[in-house]
Amino acid sequence: MLGFMRTVALELAPFGITINGVEPAAIRTEGLAGLGDDAIASMIKHIPIGSLGEPEDIAHAALFLAGDGARFNHRSDGGCRRRSDAAGDSGLR
Repeated sequence: MLGFMRTVALELAPFGITINGVEPAAIRTEGLAGLGDDAIASMIKHIPIGSLGEPEDIAHAALFLAGDGARFNHRSDGGCRRRSDAAGDSGLR
């Protein structure tokens, strides 16, 4: 999905069209709850902010990206980057 969004963003940028996407990570949902407390605790250990996201967090991100304030936005991961990834790929290209 990320590769597709990057390609479309590059293709449409000359026309003043911006592309944004939301790729939720570990969000507290009924499906996630079904994994059990131990699995959730293990996931939380790998989240730098130490907690799961809430569905409302995704809604706020989508509202921001749909507005004029996101005209020049460049990748934000909401602090949920896995700790094992933190020292590696910065995501900047």
